[in-house]
Amino acid sequence: MPRPHRLAALGVLVSGLVLLPLPASAFDSVGHDVIEALAYRTLLEGHGSQPARPEVLRDLINDGALMPPVCFGRPGAKECREAPVANPLLEWPMPRTAWPDLNYRRQFSDEGQCFHFMATAADEESAPFPGTRIPRDLAIRAVVRCRDLLDQLLDAVVEIGGRETRESGLGLYELMHSVQDSFSHAHTERQLGIGKIEFLRVWEPVGKLAGGRIGAAYSASPTRHDANEPRDRAYVRNFAEVGGRPCHDLVHFPYTVPYECLSEEAEAARQAVVDLLVAVHDLRMARQAHEAAPTAPSDSAAWKAFKARWFEPAHACSGVECDERQPALRMPSSNFRLGVEGSFSPTAEAYGASLRGMLLQYSPELNPFVYALGAQLGYRRDYGASASFAVVGLDLDLLLPFGSNAAGGFTPVQLRTFIGSGTGSAGIGSQLLVFYWQPAPGFWLGVHGPLEFNWSRAQVDWAFGLSLGLSPSTHEVSPGQLIRPGEQHAERHDEEWAPEPLWYGRLKGRVPSIYVLLSGSAYTQPAGSEPGTLYGLGAIGASVFWDRDRWGGRYPSGWGASFTVGDRHTAGPARYLSLAASFEWRWYLLKVVGLSLVPVRVEYGPRIAAGDYDDPSADVHGTPPHQYYFQAGSRLGLALNAGLVDLLVQAPTLAWHADPFQAGENLTFQIGVKLK
Repeated sequence: MPRPHRLAALGVLVSGLVLLPLPASAFDSVGHDVIEALAYRTLLEGHGSQPARPEVLRDLINDGALMPPVCFGRPGAKECREAPVANPLLEWPMPRTAWPDLNYRRQFSDEGQCFHFMATAADEESAPFPGTRIPRDLAIRAVVRCRDLLDQLLDAVVEIGGRETRESGLGLYELMHSVQDSFSHAHTERQLGIGKIEFLRVWEPVGKLAGGRIGAAYSASPTRHDANEPRDRAYVRNFAEVGGRPCHDLVHFPYTVPYECLSEEAEAARQAVVDLLVAVHDLRMARQAHEAAPTAPSDSAAWKAFKARWFEPAHACSGVECDERQPALRMPSSNFRLGVEGSFSPTAEAYGASLRGMLLQYSPELNPFVYALGAQLGYRRDYGASASFAVVGLDLDLLLPFGSNAAGGFTPVQLRTFIGSGTGSAGIGSQLLVFYWQPAPGFWLGVHGPLEFNWSRAQVDWAFGLSLGLSPSTHEVSPGQLIRPGEQHAERHDEEWAPEPLWYGRLKGRVPSIYVLLSGSAYTQPAGSEPGTLYGLGAIGASVFWDRDRWGGRYPSGWGASFTVGDRHTAGPARYLSLAASFEWRWYLLKVVGLSLVPVRVEYGPRIAAGDYDDPSADVHGTPPHQYYFQAGSRLGLALNAGLVDLLVQAPTLAWHADPFQAGENLTFQIGVKLK
């Protein structure tokens, strides 16, 4: 394939990455961070009529309900001694209430909607209030249900508490998140002045496309949360300036945002979070002082007063409506899927069938994707060449859920080995689009296509696949079943922690990300090549990248270095041990997609095969049998950083000599798995 076609193939793949939809969130993640940070400032510094109460946060951190700051319990560390002047945010808590938006299994389920203080599609189908167009259940059952979830979360934090509750996904961060979302106009309709709750809205992706009394054009519906919802970004006064600084320019540094930048609803959310933290603290300390309590924390006078102030419904329930409860969470009995797959590629003149297994990996830390690690064992028939092969393969899918029973994305890497017809070979490829659907419990269906990128041969093929199989059933669990008390404790303790008033609200410093690497690049078949032989480089290695701040957030740019060891096959039977080191710089154009520049890459290796064969390949030096490979050059590529997995596709190496592309190298593909 000519080089322009290789670059076009790269462009098509990257465009698929960029166009993948990202799910909506309420009071978007930056808004959650801003509100949480200013609530912490209120408790640590005082604000208005609220006196400083650092013991509230200190005790909750010591208990494990909140994550400890970097310097919490580490006063002797050098960076912590210097922190009050040089880097004060090392002493302050990292905002984390945005994390519940990354729990996609919960976000796309009916039972997960109250974690965002929202109603379900079934609520919208109820009869409207007389004289209105508002479905009754949006105003009654949904509100009762979500108030019940607040009770359940409070009981878990106060009665069980600790790090165990926090890590269960049913802790204080989820409670703060739901409280914050209840003040977003995208989620909850309140009376003017942030008053009583009129009704809850339905998140559009879980609504019915044909649905409801409002009509098919439901994106403009007053009862729906639009897919791209401007009201989620209404936490800041976008056109306001405070102290000569535009408010909208400060929101990515939440501790720098002045209180005056908050909108009316965000200011109410801040006050509610402060009241919440005080109430949780006092109830938790009282529970620890008296192990047995006559009533549940959610029945306490303090909690009832909190709900009366911030969560009073505008419409009273009656009869069975008042018994509405937050349903149990549905969890899969296993993340393993097993099935069969058929494939057909008209341009490659091949078809096949295989047994396929997938292991889904899911965690907020792996945002924004669900990972499907797959393996296949099967048969392939190349009818154009009249050859048959056994196929063994590994692949990685990066998926985004489109509902509680569907997910779509792409396959960035497929590793395949073909065995049969007297020859064996391996290949690296990518699949542009994949879609998985669970039409019935215990059964899944997958569709693959329409394009497959073969990086080993530098070609693009039409390719289609259909897979079906069995998936584990789901079971319901209560919050208490997800928390195992007594197994873990708070990370650190500090009985004296009370940071000085914050004078600088930007976090300084970088920490490294460490990856284990698997990479490969293929040559265009050289003259005199051996039939059935794959020419190019396969390597393993490690990289370190200084791209994260002390809270784990990724900077827009970063730099790092990598070292790999591999096997390079250049021409004929000639092979070389490959030892390569490179320096890399990245700039992320989007949240997950970035430009990669390798200004310096050096590779050296002695010959390990071919004896007296005189290798004519570029960058091969010396005379047989003492030839060696040496190349210095640069590379340009595109990177996709998807949390745990880092993917890099690079154009052919620009070698530092008169004919920089003489080696005939195709694209290089690299996958890294994050260790730290």
